Amino acid sequence: MIPVNTSIVSGVALSKMDGETKMLLMKRVKGGFWCHVAGSIEAGETGSEAIVREFLEETQIEVSDLYNAQFLEKFFEAEVNVIQLIPVFVVLCLIIRL
Repeated sequence: MIPVNTSIVSGVALSKMDGETKMLLMKRVKGGFWCHVAGSIEAGETGSEAIVREFLEETQIEVSDLYNAQFLEKFFEAEVNVIQLIPVFVVLCLIIRL
């Protein structure tokens, strides 16, 4: 049997800039690749609470508008024999230019 992990959440931040909708991406220190916000659900947290916390920790964005994307990232990690099911959330944010 292959275990299923459901302890990770993912979030995409969208913002209006110059009349267009833009998506926030982060460049990871490990590996140098671009990605969206993701992280583990801590004990006692809901998925939405976890992604709000992860956005603050990883981007300093305080989430005010959070939506369920009705989408699951799903993949098989062969090295550890685990299926990952990751709920995706969408955050709308205001970008203030200084």
